[in-house]
Amino acid sequence: MTAIYVANRADEIMNMPDRLVAIEHGRVIQTATPSEVHRDPASLTIARLTGEVGTLRGTLINDDNGLVLSGPDLSLRLLPSVHPRHIGHQVRLVARSKDVRVTASGALTMTAGALTYGGSGSMRELLSPAGVMYTTDRDLTEGCSVSVWLDRWHLYDADGHLIS
Repeated sequence: MTAIYVANRADEIMNMPDRLVAIEHGRVIQTATPSEVHRDPASLTIARLTGEVGTLRGTLINDDNGLVLSGPDLSLRLLPSVHPRHIGHQVRLVARSKDVRVTASGALTMTAGALTYGGSGSMRELLSPAGVMYTTDRDLTEGCSVSVWLDRWHLYDADGHLIS
């Protein structure tokens, strides 16, 4: 039996359907299983709606060695190819807390912020002027500098559309 259920709460979106259709501004932008939508959200709105995400803001630049996300106290080398029309524009890099690891030598350096509590337990905010990421590492002292590695992330343009 097929049924249509309209939801806007993450728990309903992720737990009820076998497949879901994401509609923004009257347009279908993604059709997939809940786990596929959680892993690869087609828009920034869907990413935020389907779970906790950290966001870094910056401008995409292309230097001699490739693509870089550049922002306040941020220079992060990126591997994926991005359409040239996005170079020089503001973007948001988004990662889920499970994909953020504190390492000895990560891709970027951030400051450990306050320990916050949510539905999935406690989360440590990692802060920079470019934005906030979250991790479940609890052995961090507030205010210390840490290196961070992002296992999986997505880029969204200023309108929240997926670009990489």
